[in-house]
Amino acid sequence: MPAPADPELIPASDACALLGISAATLYAYVSRGQLSSRPGVDPRSRVYLRAEVERLAQRKRAGR
Repeated sequence: MPAPADPELIPASDACALLGISAATLYAYVSRGQLSSRPGVDPRSRVYLRAEVERLAQRKRAGR
């Protein structure tokens, strides 16, 4: 998938890599309200705010 036009938005694959999780877990985080997503370039794709993903990754590393 091509990179989103906005560098602050990342595709699901990058969000999963930053968090060290599977796509299924990423979607569970979205459904629980831990992350938000927006439609991507492709109507079937979603993108995530890099800052929000990085904050969640820091919280995971801190054990919260």
